[in-house]
Amino acid sequence: MEEANRAEISAEKVLEHTLVLASDEYQGRAPCSEGEEKTLKYLTEQFEKIPNAKPYEIGQYASYKQPVPLVKITPVSSSIKIHHGETNIEVNSAEDFTFRTDNLLHKSHDISNAELVFVGFGINAPEHNWNDYEGLDVKGKVVVMLVNDPGYKNSSIFNGMEMTYYGRWTYKYAEAARQGAAAAFIIHNTEMAAYPFHVCQLSSSVSHFRLTQNDDTEDQCQVVGWCTQSFAESKLLLGDYNLLASNCSQSPSFASSIRKSLPPFLCDVHHSYSASENVSYNFIAQIDPPNPAPNRYNQEIVVLSAHWDHFGVNAAGQIFNGARDNACAVAGLIEVAKLLSSSTSRAKNRTRTVLILLSTAEEQGLLGARYFASKFHNTRNIAACLNIDMLNVFGRTKDISWYGQGKSELDELVERIAKNKQNRSISKDPAPELGLFYRSDHLEFMKVGVPGLFLAMGFEHVEKGKEWLVKRNEEWTRSCYHKPQDVVYLEGDWKWELSGAVEDLLLMYEMCEELCSMKGEELPKWYSSAEFQRPEDEKK
Repeated sequence: MEEANRAEISAEKVLEHTLVLASDEYQGRAPCSEGEEKTLKYLTEQFEKIPNAKPYEIGQYASYKQPVPLVKITPVSSSIKIHHGETNIEVNSAEDFTFRTDNLLHKSHDISNAELVFVGFGINAPEHNWNDYEGLDVKGKVVVMLVNDPGYKNSSIFNGMEMTYYGRWTYKYAEAARQGAAAAFIIHNTEMAAYPFHVCQLSSSVSHFRLTQNDDTEDQCQVVGWCTQSFAESKLLLGDYNLLASNCSQSPSFASSIRKSLPPFLCDVHHSYSASENVSYNFIAQIDPPNPAPNRYNQEIVVLSAHWDHFGVNAAGQIFNGARDNACAVAGLIEVAKLLSSSTSRAKNRTRTVLILLSTAEEQGLLGARYFASKFHNTRNIAACLNIDMLNVFGRTKDISWYGQGKSELDELVERIAKNKQNRSISKDPAPELGLFYRSDHLEFMKVGVPGLFLAMGFEHVEKGKEWLVKRNEEWTRSCYHKPQDVVYLEGDWKWELSGAVEDLLLMYEMCEELCSMKGEELPKWYSSAEFQRPEDEKK
């Protein structure tokens, strides 16, 4: 019997780490806080106990902590006023809209008497023959748009129900800025956004961060945010949202006809903030193969990633403990590192270093992972990135799923190991319309050409079946996701059962072992249809 088959990951140890990291003492693990200091101290203590694990080496420098320079942006005051002619539209700025900025050119942004323009889905996608901005000049104007992409309502275009990157709010704001808009607001819809409006309010009502070394300030809208569905339907006279989204999904020309039917809305937008420079830290440990490359810059690596940060404490004093998101996954990677360190017989076959990347500021827009990927000396040496976020706390499953299916040959690796070593079937992404593939740290590696995936969970519970588990996970999302209720449940109806998480972690371990020992020509490659490619492959 193989050593890896005898080795185990302890659910008790995963729970033990999680209880510490998600405790009130850690105050929600916000970047640049006392909670961060305690988190990094705990991680250092744990990895110092692991034989063969050591601080991340780059050049002559070695440290578990990689500094990530951030700017902390705290909202001070925000408002929006909308009118047409002599008619003023009643607006409750705090309830109907959210506001934020990453544009630090001015201490306060004041947009006066700007035309408000409905731009459909706010997408310019030449490869899909779609341009909501065609024939429009939105320079200096305020644009409002639908969430997600047209494929959600029209399965014959884009990727159908599977959200593309064009459906993400990050893309929409960036495209609005490229078009010259002064401000951009996305009209919220819970079904199409995949989260309730309170999630948007949370991220906008408290301080947020951006990378300090951000050279695109002038290429960003002054103000961005969200608008409630009810306000758009009634006050902006857009009518039933679902009908509007369905019609706008047929052609960009429909949005044009809507614009012609609307009153000439003008608006004033105000948003002020304070900003301060800070430093947060990625925590990085490495486990080398028996014979690493003499020159560290030539050493190939496999990245295992999970973010350690969460939302801290809100103005009302509520702690966002972030137990499942993402203390549990961090705890799991501590135990995966132990297994990699103790698997001495399999370690003999490794030719690549394992980097355990526990990133900061994921909740702020994948900032820690973006910084790491942008600063890594040669991303061609990163064989793959395997990411975990929000482990299964509901028990074992007969199957496994992951976000990123159909993108790279990593699919074949997951499928082979799951079937041959765990007797588990493969399930497709149960909710491709949510765009979860674009919402965690692996994305930043994929953007620089590194094949990656976000290992999710199975959805067919070994005892209670698929319907029960899908419903259970949806209930958790409604009740706990990005809320103070995301804590460890040791009893009651929500009591955690980590046997499924352990099985998923063991799958990740097995994938890592194989990736570390494969010959170069065997490493998983991108499928030619994927929107991401290695830079050297794009030139071919």
